[in-house]
Amino acid sequence: MRRWAALFFVLSGLAFGAAWVMRDDDHRLDGAPTAIATVVDVTHPVKGESSLDLNLTLPDGQVVRATTTEFGDVPAKGAQLQVQYAVDGKDLLVREAGVSAAADARGYLIAGGASALIGLVLVVLRARGDQQGDAVKDAAQPER
Repeated sequence: MRRWAALFFVLSGLAFGAAWVMRDDDHRLDGAPTAIATVVDVTHPVKGESSLDLNLTLPDGQVVRATTTEFGDVPAKGAQLQVQYAVDGKDLLVREAGVSAAADARGYLIAGGASALIGLVLVVLRARGDQQGDAVKDAAQPER
């Protein structure tokens, strides 16, 4: 049971980490400048979420390629989207304007909380089982 509890605690940490990254990216893009981007390619994997490859024209006239999974309806190749962008070191964070990852982050927070709760319940059950086992051993031992 200890292994299962450890597994649930690790899963909880991963879920909380994913929620933190989503929340952090979301906050960096809140109030970010907007620009028009052209959809260069739409990727539909067998598993997972679709992604868009975009050509984004920055205010200085430079055209950069960016990829995003944060968009509403899947647009056609060649469509133009209003996007928000933020430069993060060498990376460019991009999402369709008006789209937020807050709902996804909440889902990961709920999953992380549930996983941590299951791990805690397993630890408590294990501790109670150990205490009951000790009581049975004490009762089975004859008094001297």
